[in-house]
Amino acid sequence: MGDLIIIALGTLTAGICALTIQNVIMMTVGGALIWFGIKKDCCPNLLLPIGFAVILVNIPFNGLMENGGLLSLVYKYGIETEGLPCAVFLSIGAMADFSPLLTNPKLLFLGLAGQCGVFF
Repeated sequence: MGDLIIIALGTLTAGICALTIQNVIMMTVGGALIWFGIKKDCCPNLLLPIGFAVILVNIPFNGLMENGGLLSLVYKYGIETEGLPCAVFLSIGAMADFSPLLTNPKLLFLGLAGQCGVFF
């Protein structure tokens, strides 16, 4: 048990020493995105995942973006195949607030054009 604690502290120290100013700046940007999503209620279904991903990717020695890491697999099978962006935009379109549409029915054509643009 003591050996595991020493290894964990050594890895933590190596990770802190490997932090660069670019990592810290990007983690701050990710934190700001999360803050805007939660505190200001500014499109939280987009800003929260983006903010968490920005913070996760900039942690040194985490292995998420290395070959076979979790985020590299998401990128390879979700982004490169262009399936994940379509699914995200369609799901956000499905969660859209319909109160402006009910007050102004002409907006239906704008929404229809956006969905057709994603589909084609």
